[in-house]
Amino acid sequence: TISSTARVVESIQFCVYTNDDCGDGGSTVVLDDLDSSVTSLSELYFDISTNANYGIVITFVGGDLEGSMGSIPAVGPTPTTLTTGVDQFGLRVASAISTDSPGVGVKAPFDSMASNEYLLNPGESTVIGESNGPSHVTKFTIEYAANIAPDTPSQEYSTAFEYIATGKF
Repeated sequence: TISSTARVVESIQFCVYTNDDCGDGGSTVVLDDLDSSVTSLSELYFDISTNANYGIVITFVGGDLEGSMGSIPAVGPTPTTLTTGVDQFGLRVASAISTDSPGVGVKAPFDSMASNEYLLNPGESTVIGESNGPSHVTKFTIEYAANIAPDTPSQEYSTAFEYIATGKF
């Protein structure tokens, strides 16, 4: 008698990008030249899937847009409708589309925010998506938005974000 055994190791596939797809890469969200009369928008994407029996959690950490002469503050932890002419910076989940069911779900409050609401709690880890078991590839589209006041200092502003996928092994 011959026996055979095999094992499937739990894994996560996670790719964050700003160009057309994961293969094209990209790591900079460009909000263009900010204007006090218009909300500036830009997008970031990530593809995520797992075969982990208990699923995954996706979090992010980000902060204010910082410049040498001041900052454009994050809107905070509560979904906020942005107002032109006011210094504001935030993000929202524009979409989360799975190639098949089950996919990775969007977590509250992102799952019920209006299309003109944004949030960002500076320096705090925020859960953006989760699955409770194996999940097919889900493409998240994250929309960043910024507004400025008419007297916002002219300069370059920047910040860094970390997106983290953690298995619930």
